[in-house]
Amino acid sequence: MATDLTGQKMLSTMRTKHGWAAFGYGIITGWFAFLLVFSIYFFSREEFLMGLMTLALGALLGWVFGKKFIESLKIALNPRKATVFRKYGDPEEIAERIFTGRETIILEQNQVVITGDYILHRKHYETFVPLADILLVYRKEHRTNGILDSISLVVHDRYGDSYEYPFKMGKKFAGDMDFAVGEMIKRMPDCRIGYDQENLRYVKERKQPIPE
Repeated sequence: MATDLTGQKMLSTMRTKHGWAAFGYGIITGWFAFLLVFSIYFFSREEFLMGLMTLALGALLGWVFGKKFIESLKIALNPRKATVFRKYGDPEEIAERIFTGRETIILEQNQVVITGDYILHRKHYETFVPLADILLVYRKEHRTNGILDSISLVVHDRYGDSYEYPFKMGKKFAGDMDFAVGEMIKRMPDCRIGYDQENLRYVKERKQPIPE
């Protein structure tokens, strides 16, 4: 973790990241907008089923990616509006907290940093979550054709947001996640472990509004 991290560097990184994301989402949104227009062609030929399918696909996915485009563009233009700063303070405060947390590192792996104070993916500052704010944590596995190809740690915070942190696979790293969670739980007084409906309800019932 860089020892010279500052609030301005955080803002610059987020501005670049979300700028590129907005660019990509903009292209995808434009493609689905084209589908909306193209549906007129099918209706003009009285191919109503194809017209309706094209219209529905363009409208639904255009709305989904259009929303992502707007969200990314807002942060690219003014990264101080990112949710992480509304939750935990201005960029300078969070940068200082990230730097100070290096003194209590529990685990560093695969760009994920877990300290006695927070968890963070180093390439995505929006994933900064203080341990004391975590209400639920569980392991997530992804399999392709029955073969395990990725594992990650998922946390839910008290504001209703969830974040996924990738971990390395293999015998060498097999116990890393269990060790990290064991250390984290000592510092998470309100946290539950495990994915089930009861724990999801627990998170929902304790959800707090994000400060304006």
